[in-house]
Amino acid sequence: MHYILLFAFLLISCQSFEKKQELTPPPPAELNPQQLPILQGATDQTSTVISVLVPKAKIYNYSFHLDKTVLRTPDPEELAFEGFAWKIVNFKLDGLYSGATYIFRINDNNKIIEERRFKTLPKDLKLPKVAVISCTDDSYDELQKKQWELVEKQKPDMLFLIGDNVYVDLKKNGQPPLVNEQLIWQRYQETRLHLDLYKMKNLIPTFSTWDDHDYGSNNADRNFAYKNQSKRIFENFFPTKESVNIERGPGVSSFVQIGKNNFVLFDDRYFRSESNKTPGDTHFGAEQEQWFFSLLKKKKGLFWLISGDQFFGGHHTFESYQGNHPKSFEHFLQKIKQSKKMVLFISGDRHIAELMRIPKKYLGFTTYELTSSGLHAHMYPGSLKDTPNPLAIYNKDGEANFLLVQPHNISNRQATMGIQFLGANGRRLYSSELEVRR
Repeated sequence: MHYILLFAFLLISCQSFEKKQELTPPPPAELNPQQLPILQGATDQTSTVISVLVPKAKIYNYSFHLDKTVLRTPDPEELAFEGFAWKIVNFKLDGLYSGATYIFRINDNNKIIEERRFKTLPKDLKLPKVAVISCTDDSYDELQKKQWELVEKQKPDMLFLIGDNVYVDLKKNGQPPLVNEQLIWQRYQETRLHLDLYKMKNLIPTFSTWDDHDYGSNNADRNFAYKNQSKRIFENFFPTKESVNIERGPGVSSFVQIGKNNFVLFDDRYFRSESNKTPGDTHFGAEQEQWFFSLLKKKKGLFWLISGDQFFGGHHTFESYQGNHPKSFEHFLQKIKQSKKMVLFISGDRHIAELMRIPKKYLGFTTYELTSSGLHAHMYPGSLKDTPNPLAIYNKDGEANFLLVQPHNISNRQATMGIQFLGANGRRLYSSELEVRR
C-alpha cells in the first residue's frame, strides 16, 4: 500500500482525440512554487472545506480567523504518497456564519507565509452566478494564467470543475505514459502546483467531478485498473463535505441545493460500462441512477444535470451518453419525463463551446444542453465541420472558453437565466437569455 495515512482519514472528460496507449512513467517532479496551492472545496451557508498542498517535511501552524476572533482549527485530514515530497491537507469547517468572510493563515516559525480569504454562501443567495470550467491542461502555462485571471474577474458565487481538471495521461516527449497510482498522484500534485486557480487570494467555493483524463486514462470505464486509487486521490484533492445542502453520491458524484437550484454532479466513469450499445449498458450505473432519481422525486425547482461528457451526442463519434449507451440514455430520459421535473444539461469534454436546444419530444418540454470546454487545453479549429449538430443553436471550435450562467428566476415549473460563453482574453463568444418551462 503506497499511501501513508498521516491522520485518521475517514467535488472535462476532454477528448484527447487519440487511441489508448500504454507507457512508462516519468520520474516524479518536485516543484517549488512561490505560493502554496489552496482550494476552497464544496461550500454552503455554514460549512466549507479548505484544501492545501504542502511539503511533507514542513510543520506548519494553521489558523482560521473571523475579524479579530481566532476559530478553533479542526483536526486536519492528510494524505501523502510514498516517494513524493508533498502531501494534501484538508480542513472541514462547520458552524460558520452565512455570507461571512474568513481568513485562512499558514505560519512557519511564527511567520505568516500564506493568507487567503474565503466566504460561505449568503443565507439569502437563491440565484447564484455560476462559472462552468472543464479541460484544464497544466502544460498551457501562459494561457492558464490569463484564463484564471479572467474567471476571477467575473466574481462567480460558485465554480464547477466538471472534468479533466487534471490530465493524468498527458503525453511526455510525444508519448503517453503508463498509468499507475504513482503517476495519478504525481499529475494531481503537478497540476495543483501549477495552476493559478490555486493561487487566488480570494478563494471561490468549488464543486468538482471528473471525466476520463482525471479518472486516469483516455475513454476509461469501470474496468480501469486503478479506479479505486484514483477515486481516493480525487476525493482528497477536490473534497466534498456533507451538510444540510450538500450530499455525496456514489463514486465521486455529489449534490448541492441552493434555493430552487438543484446541482447534480454525475460520475461518468466509475460505473460506466463498455460502449457496446447493448440493452444492459450503463453510463452512470444502477446505484448512481437510483440516487439521482431519489433526489429528483424529493426536490423541487430546476435540476442542473452536470457530467464530464455530453448527454446528447449521437451526432458525433466522440464520447457521449447518447452515443455510447443509447438504450440506457432512452431509459434515463423517459424516467425524467415521468417525473415532471425541470432539467438543464451541462457538459464538457468536446473542446468546443456549444448550446443545444433539446426538443419537446425527448422530455415533454423544451430544454437545453450547454457544453463548456476547455478553459486551457489544445483546441481543434475546424473540428465542427466534420460533426454538424442538428440540435445546436450555437457552437464554436478552436478557442479556449468557459461558461457563465446567471439564473434570474427559478420556480417549480419555470426557470429563466442569462448565459455567456467567454473566450480567450475575455472575448464574449455568445450570450443569450434562456427559458425552461415545464
